[in-house]
Amino acid sequence: MLISLSEYAAKYNKSSDTLRRMAENGMLKTAQKIGRNWVVDC
Repeated sequence: MLISLSEYAAKYNKSSDTLRRMAENGMLKTAQKIGRNWVVDC
């Protein structure tokens, strides 16, 4: 199930900006960019 980074951030009480940077740098293994949005498989 794919969820947006903002949903993931709210679920795990993290900053969405930090998670976006982590996704861009390949630090989130399940992160994918679909169009202009980042999503994470959880």
